[in-house]
Amino acid sequence: AEAYLYGEGESMRASPEEIDDLMQRMKDDTGFLNRCCSNLESVNFTFVWSPEELFGMPFGQMLM
Repeated sequence: AEAYLYGEGESMRASPEEIDDLMQRMKDDTGFLNRCCSNLESVNFTFVWSPEELFGMPFGQMLM
């Protein structure tokens, strides 16, 4: 996973609309993050996938 910072000044949570806009920018321009954002950190992680713990939901579906 990569953590990036976009913009200047105080950090704040992005709205769903702002996230949609950033996702579209990344889709339209593969170099957007490297050119327009600051890479804060890279994190490697793993997890153990257990079908028994999915509670009948497809893998990748979020619980709300």
